[in-house]
Amino acid sequence: MSIRVRKCFNKVYVWSVALYGYKIWVLNKAEQRTLESFEMWCWRRKLRVSWIEHRTNESILSAIDEGRKILKTIRARRWNIIGHILRHENELIYRIIEGKKMEGKRGQGRPRTSFVKQMISDARLLSYAELKRLAGNREEWSAHVQLQNQP
Repeated sequence: MSIRVRKCFNKVYVWSVALYGYKIWVLNKAEQRTLESFEMWCWRRKLRVSWIEHRTNESILSAIDEGRKILKTIRARRWNIIGHILRHENELIYRIIEGKKMEGKRGQGRPRTSFVKQMISDARLLSYAELKRLAGNREEWSAHVQLQNQP
């Protein structure tokens, strides 16, 4: 089987299962490293490269003519879904995303990074209101998303 066909199989069958539910993931550094190492493990398996061969990740990526794309794919798809959500009026979704009227006590320690806070930091914006305003204008949102997804 050619490398091109193996790459397609990897993207269609392996990544679709591995990235199930990615749209709501909040990724910290350790999880990002895990995803990148999983991606490299998949490419090494497709090329049938043993771990004792001591080949670098760059040599593997150049052999298959591919770059590291799993995190870029997650970010691009997440951008599309958050833009879609913020442009539509749905009270339940706004309550969930904005965390309004939450009951209970706050737990000990540093609060977990929320999905919205990660989107704000990925967008390099200062506030949720700015993110919401940006999503309201489709052309501006598309330009911003393309700028963020560049290497």
